[in-house]
Amino acid sequence: MDLILLLGFLALIVAAPILLVVFIAKRIKNKRTRIFFILIALIVPFSSLFFTGFIGTSAARIERDHSISVPHSAFNIQCNDGFVSMTTFADVGAEASFEMSREDLPTFLAQFKSLEAMPVPNDPLDGFVHHPVPEHFGRMIFTFYGMSRDRNVMHVDVYDIDDAKVGVCLDTCWN
Repeated sequence: MDLILLLGFLALIVAAPILLVVFIAKRIKNKRTRIFFILIALIVPFSSLFFTGFIGTSAARIERDHSISVPHSAFNIQCNDGFVSMTTFADVGAEASFEMSREDLPTFLAQFKSLEAMPVPNDPLDGFVHHPVPEHFGRMIFTFYGMSRDRNVMHVDVYDIDDAKVGVCLDTCWN
């Protein structure tokens, strides 16, 4: 039932603007103006959805889904729960990973409340890692539980990549 409502809602959100654009575009006489109007009508909604973090894999999406600030040095961002970030009542959390400068790590970690360090597992199959880890991430440096600014429970793993970069894996449980 939830899926049917979600699909109906998505169809309404997508179909209504398209029908409106077609209706207005038919009334524009100049062909260049019509094409320009259609391009703008298609580009603006999708770019605004990307920059607000609803579609794509971006720092804005991590900031919205995990309630944290991502440093400017973050790159190679991967959100593991699909291309579209559509939360429903059945969703309980989000997963993501990214690389960042080692120099930004203290500032990044300072935003978490009540950090509780955990021992780094000797065996990678120990059950501590709940999310897929990118292959190029090295050994785990440390892992901890903490709270985001919205009081969501976070499981954060930090991996060694090289002298200048670390890899970060986030697993957030929404309250």
